[in-house]
Amino acid sequence: MVRLFVAVILFLSTVSFVHKRSTADTYIDKFSPLAIQLYKETGVPASLILAVGSVESGFGKSRHSRLLHNHFGIVGGSEKGAKPYSTKYKYFASDENSFRAFAKLMSEKYGIPGMISTGMSTKQIIARIKKRYVEFTYDEWEKMVNGVIRDRKLIAFDNIK
Repeated sequence: MVRLFVAVILFLSTVSFVHKRSTADTYIDKFSPLAIQLYKETGVPASLILAVGSVESGFGKSRHSRLLHNHFGIVGGSEKGAKPYSTKYKYFASDENSFRAFAKLMSEKYGIPGMISTGMSTKQIIARIKKRYVEFTYDEWEKMVNGVIRDRKLIAFDNIK
């Protein structure tokens, strides 16, 4: 009886792990072409765009990403259209608009292309921007973003021409 219980627990945890991996892969597959395009347009690394979007939206599963199309926790005035609920977070008309707003913010306000031109790595850039961008524990956010880049091998998207 104990063996059966252990076998069932192991099976369920494996299924859960595969589902989570699948969710992450689906999110990255869906948004990597847009992230690569934004990298070419703005100079903000695709790996950074994808990793921050993944962390902030729970790989697209958060309420804000699903209902507000806000994958990055951006606050402020909303685009045209009715917000489905009252919140400080910005409503975007589409997922693409959210990604574009984040890339623009990182490029213009945070100056990421300039950081790259001085030879800073993506990891160093994340460490630099975390205190201005994140509302919760900085070190945890930095670890999560770097972990997504590492575990999902997102740096490969920065090398696509």
